[in-house]
Amino acid sequence: MKENSIDSNKTINIKQPIKQIDSTEEKQYDFAKTLKGGYSLSYIVDDSDQHLFLVKGKFRKEISSEDKYNSQTSLGIKAADFDNSFVLLHLLSLHHRNGSDPNPFELIEKKTGNVIFKNYFIDADEKNNSILYFNPTKETFGDSMFLYNIVTKEVKSFVLPVENKEDGRLINRIKIKSLSTKSLKVSFFNDVDFENEIVKEYNLSSHR
Repeated sequence: MKENSIDSNKTINIKQPIKQIDSTEEKQYDFAKTLKGGYSLSYIVDDSDQHLFLVKGKFRKEISSEDKYNSQTSLGIKAADFDNSFVLLHLLSLHHRNGSDPNPFELIEKKTGNVIFKNYFIDADEKNNSILYFNPTKETFGDSMFLYNIVTKEVKSFVLPVENKEDGRLINRIKIKSLSTKSLKVSFFNDVDFENEIVKEYNLSSHR
């Protein structure tokens, strides 16, 4: 396992069109809208697109947009809510545990609406301020997963626990069971019937 860090000053922009939005209509958003710190998500549909805004008082910033006929899950849903940031997850299926494709996310700073960093989601632990993610390419899902602490900005990398590292269905089923300063425990499956859950523990105490 190896340890590195993310440049917290690097901002990766997502699709944020500056165009004037006409014929807007606020419609029902089927997922959680409330965020810590008095922030919330506002869902707007215009003639051609659907939009998601981060809102608090007079502050309002568009954080995602999609064709109006795409699903709301593709536009983005809250996957984890931290004190000063949150995870906006984009699903290619109705639930990220059920799909075979990697699901991208952005960690968004609340006070600015800017993207802190983005990658592909596995799970998150709100209590311990951590995100578990992986970094696939067009050719492969890779063989590593990464644990990012949003407070310390430390990143620790681990070998993916699943035997078949080319099957996205198995990677999307990895869950954080417990996390402490000493260890990370994850649950996973090695079969697509998802009948025999396995738990693996990674030792963190030797990583500073």
